[in-house]
Amino acid sequence: MVENHRGVIASVRGGESEPLGADEDPKQAWENASRAIGEITGDPEEAAKEMDGPTGKMPAGQIIGQFVTMDVLVHTGTWHEPSVRTSVSTRTPSAGL
Repeated sequence: MVENHRGVIASVRGGESEPLGADEDPKQAWENASRAIGEITGDPEEAAKEMDGPTGKMPAGQIIGQFVTMDVLVHTGTWHEPSVRTSVSTRTPSAGL
């Protein structure tokens, strides 16, 4: 998640996206990356900056709204809780999944 956020931040603000370092505090890295994404969406100039997205060139704000937000929901939601993962994996097609 941090690396994906850093990629968007680097595309908008310039520089290189850095992977999470072995000595880096993941919580602090997440907070910094999330704060920067919030700053980008709050700045009309940065949010309008065109960048390469999954479907071609798009404004950064649109990429954040459509793809970064989805990533956050998918990878930080309750789907990662072991009890939910177990119950979902044991459901049958008739259970609605």
